[in-house]
Amino acid sequence: TDRTTKLHPLNLYPNPVGAGQELQVIVPHAADWTYVLSSLEQKVVATGRWDNVASQTPVNINLPQVAPGVYFLQLFSGQYTTQAKIIIQ
Repeated sequence: TDRTTKLHPLNLYPNPVGAGQELQVIVPHAADWTYVLSSLEQKVVATGRWDNVASQTPVNINLPQVAPGVYFLQLFSGQYTTQAKIIIQ
């Protein structure tokens, strides 16, 4: 079966965000979502899952105490995926 990945914009607040703070994410559509936060070197620093999230509903990620820098947040749900750059101060 050929599954096409569909990209969706991702809304984040605040960005930049402080290490150890919460990042609010607005998911693009209703679904179960898995997230991966990784460094520029592709080292995974946090993962998690939200179940049964309604479309355009804000959910929070508790950010770990990581070094300040640029990170990427990827969200996955079935055939849907999205990614955003996050700056941690």
